[in-house]
Amino acid sequence: MKGFIVANRINDIYFMDVDDEFAKHVNKQAKEQGLINEISDDEAHILEANIVMQLFSPIFMSQWFMIDQRKNPCKSITCENGFVFVFQHVEDLLIVAINGDGSETEEYLTRKTNMFVRMVEFLFGPVTEEIGYSKFSKKANRWNLLKGIMKTWNQLALEEHAFLVEAIERVHINMIVNERCVDVLDHAVNKLQNAGEKNTYHGLLFVNSKLLTLYSGRNVPELRPSDTLAIILLIKHLFPTNEKLEDLFSFSYRKSEQGSTKMEYQPSSPGSDRYDSAQDYIEDDDEKYASALESPNPERGSDSDNPFPEMSISLTDEKRSSPIESKTPTRTPTPEALHKTSSLPLFGRRRSRTFEDDSRATPPEVGPKTATPPVPEEVESIPFYMSHIVFLQNELCNHCPHQLHCIQVFPGITLVLVSEMPRASLANTLCQVLFLLKQVVLGKTSHGYWAQGQNMYDTVNILISKMSVPLRRAKGNVPAIFNDILKKWDDPSFKSLLLNYLEQPRDKEIPPSIERSLTYLLKKMKDLFLFLYLLPRPLTPQLERMVTQIRERAGQKLRDFKDYLCVKAQRNITMTSYIEQFPGLVHFIYIDRRTNQVTAPSFNITSGETTLETGETTVKEMDATRLLKDKVWKMMEFMQLKLKSGTTCVAAREGDYYFSYFLWFGDSSGNIITPQQPLQVSIPLSSPGVLTSNFYSMLLRRCFPNMIPGSIACFELMMMHVGLVSLSYITENRTRLTALLRSSSGESVSPMTLAL
Repeated sequence: MKGFIVANRINDIYFMDVDDEFAKHVNKQAKEQGLINEISDDEAHILEANIVMQLFSPIFMSQWFMIDQRKNPCKSITCENGFVFVFQHVEDLLIVAINGDGSETEEYLTRKTNMFVRMVEFLFGPVTEEIGYSKFSKKANRWNLLKGIMKTWNQLALEEHAFLVEAIERVHINMIVNERCVDVLDHAVNKLQNAGEKNTYHGLLFVNSKLLTLYSGRNVPELRPSDTLAIILLIKHLFPTNEKLEDLFSFSYRKSEQGSTKMEYQPSSPGSDRYDSAQDYIEDDDEKYASALESPNPERGSDSDNPFPEMSISLTDEKRSSPIESKTPTRTPTPEALHKTSSLPLFGRRRSRTFEDDSRATPPEVGPKTATPPVPEEVESIPFYMSHIVFLQNELCNHCPHQLHCIQVFPGITLVLVSEMPRASLANTLCQVLFLLKQVVLGKTSHGYWAQGQNMYDTVNILISKMSVPLRRAKGNVPAIFNDILKKWDDPSFKSLLLNYLEQPRDKEIPPSIERSLTYLLKKMKDLFLFLYLLPRPLTPQLERMVTQIRERAGQKLRDFKDYLCVKAQRNITMTSYIEQFPGLVHFIYIDRRTNQVTAPSFNITSGETTLETGETTVKEMDATRLLKDKVWKMMEFMQLKLKSGTTCVAAREGDYYFSYFLWFGDSSGNIITPQQPLQVSIPLSSPGVLTSNFYSMLLRRCFPNMIPGSIACFELMMMHVGLVSLSYITENRTRLTALLRSSSGESVSPMTLAL
């Protein structure tokens, strides 16, 4: 029984995502209170927004009162009947996460609300009100997009190491595959730049939900790990797969009547959408590719569910029938070569990095999701390309607008190109003005001195002046909106009233006239941001041709490796590689927070349950590896709670197993560094991670207040041993395992590291 509600200050519902049980429960309460009449069983799972508004208004209003008047709102409420409410507010939006069946803890609900805020900012930037009211798309489409992404995150958080600890898992591939991946991305970036996207800075290859290769140009802003994880969530929602490892080995060979060998597919699990039929997905010399999105999937949304029905490529049957075939001889590596790994060198004038994060989850829906006119019905749609506007974080701006060009090369293999949008340099200035105006409205600016008020006014005035020339030259509605802003800001009476207010003490209530004027300016600034960066961009014929060529060439280069990559995505590292060196070790998770990369063995989980028949009884047993995985997830969440409370070293027994967790600090050479100050648990920390918070940056600043930024990093290691081992044995394993993992990644290991 789960619910997720977002409302504004007047209780308008901006977003709502509830399951059937929650909807039935709320409808039952509404019926008992006389808010609705009889409701049929077929409509009991449908929950109307006005019912939610009426029933939850007391909670909403009391929370807003605590926010505005007491400055100390409730973080959570636990009811006698077991319902848990977790609250968070962002500007004028109140977010409420609800659970009534005990399946989600308070900590998980808090993480869920943080994740929702992060994805709203990723998709809409500072204009968070877009989730409720938009000038460019339907509300139902935006809701479906957010619901799908949140469902995808929930599945990946329960299945993937990367989303459990919020770090990127590095994939171990050999030099041959790495060269192919870098060549594909180099060609794709250059092609897109030639098609008019001059500011294409990054290229990424994903296998399922794992980042295979990251390729960046020189002297460009770094793509942060948090943004990479957010991109993974988006493309996993756009291009879902139901693939399991056993499906990759479900091929049989038989002789045809002509004497040639024919390969047939025999699915080992129902519902797999990797290979819908033998002739569609088994390639010979003239390989013809059918997208996974073309095969039937009951969870897939229709084109009408497209939240941004804009840039998806539609090709005629003539184009679609052209095969993807190699025009140059390709080398097929031997099995021995495929398992030889090597460090990743620099290629040409670009730098490349190869990462991965594990994935076995299936997101809910799919479809082209960006923003132009929908595909005509008479033209068959091949949704292998989708374009989406997102807002990435860098050192200069927390909401830098970028365009993602997502291309599905093969089922489960996706290529993403990241291009900076035109006039992106103005985004930082706009965000600064929005921040300063919000501070004035909320009463958080420095008051009481004329010089401080004048300084704040001058700062905003300079920022607005910087935008004047480029915005006056813009097309469309942008110049008119900017003129409205200048007219209000340059009003002498408004300036006088604003400066007089800023000279008053901080506890002085803001005059209604000033509040109305500032609210008007905030609204106009957000409209300016909308028309600059969220206005749908048309798909040009040149860009369509380039995207098709990029996909075809990527298919040629990666065709021989696609099954190998899909296997590596699910079985990148196996625990058998460490059993001989570390007897008693069952599982481990190592995180290097300098680069936010995680290394962990994959779990070999079979699909479904095992049925045992003993005489007249039938017993269903879950896969033993699944039970181990659940224990690891449970204990890792427990360790994160301990870390949040200030504990950096934990050892605990759970059943037949011994779990341990260590966090330590080191420099670039691997030398252990003692914190300058102890961690003060009296000051609350956010949840550990990088996707929804900057936990580790705050941790470093508190423990090393005088450090040079980037000179110190922290490392984490969680180990699972059999229960018979001693604590001294676990400590010795930590030392050797850390040294082994650092040396295998190509880093030098100092003597101090070996003496942890």
